Order: sequence, then C-alpha cells, then structure tokens
Amino acid sequence: MNNSRKLMPQPAITCDRARLLRSSDAALIKYAALALVLLLTWNSEALAYIDPNAGGFIAQVLAPLGTIVLSLLFYCRQEIRRFVRSIRGRRKDIEAPPDAGAMRK
Repeated sequence: MNNSRKLMPQPAITCDRARLLRSSDAALIKYAALALVLLLTWNSEALAYIDPNAGGFIAQVLAPLGTIVLSLLFYCRQEIRRFVRSIRGRRKDIEAPPDAGAMRK
C-alpha cells in the first residue's frame, strides 16, 4: 500500500468548479451592467416642480442658522478649549500605566 496519497492535500476547488465560479461571476457582472444601463437610460416624466425662488428660501433659512452656530462657537471658545483639554487629560491618565509617574520623578 502506498501511504503517500493520504498525505497529499486535496485541492480546495477543482478546475471545473473554479470555471463555474468564474462564469457565474461574469454573468453577475453582465446582469449588473445591464441593470445599470437600464436604470440610467430610463425615461420617465418628472412630476415635480421646484420654483426658482426655493433656493432663496433655503438660503434665508440656512444663513441665520449658520450664523447662530458660528456665533455660539466663537462666544464659547474658551469653554470648549477647556472641555477638550480636560478630555485629553483624562485620556492620558487612563492610558498611562501607574508606574509612569514614578519613572518621571
């Protein structure tokens, strides 16, 4: 009896199976491309109308909101800096091993 056959690894995917996988992948890509082309060339009516002044209305709403947010950030910048520094300090305390303070002294 020849025991060397038992020790040889078997291929995970046979050639026929690999070819089948490649052909199914190619078919999937073809169908996806066809669906994309159909989607992009679909011709339908647009049943919506946006007035040209709608952009002005949106700007009238967003401009004051942006001004309020920027003013709040500018007005509270010291408190924001203090808060960020306290978070960074806590993170350094958590990440530093307990012996790190003894090594510095």
